[in-house]
Amino acid sequence: MGGVDAGFAAGAVRPGGGVADREPGVAAGRPDAGAAVTNVRAERLAAVNDHLVEQTPVQMRRGLLETLVVPTGKKVSPLEWMRTAVALVSGAGKREALNVCHERGEEFDVGRAS
Repeated sequence: MGGVDAGFAAGAVRPGGGVADREPGVAAGRPDAGAAVTNVRAERLAAVNDHLVEQTPVQMRRGLLETLVVPTGKKVSPLEWMRTAVALVSGAGKREALNVCHERGEEFDVGRAS
């Protein structure tokens, strides 16, 4: 297949064993509309990110970045820990939840709790 290697990244093996020599959608050095849209989106995302960084205090940015670091002895970062739903609640956790409900004046049917 000569000419355009539509749908194949440069260096990808085409069906039949040939190797693509151009990026997907690039013909004669001109990107297709999809590549143009991707570039515009990337530029706009970079502009939004730059604006947000400028508006965010340095200490807050540092704190947010720290949530990405996995602490020694742990398996997940604090951010991942916060994003993950609790699968099992310990007896102490259930007791704490019941105490909070009691303090709020909320009724809780203990007979149906599991």
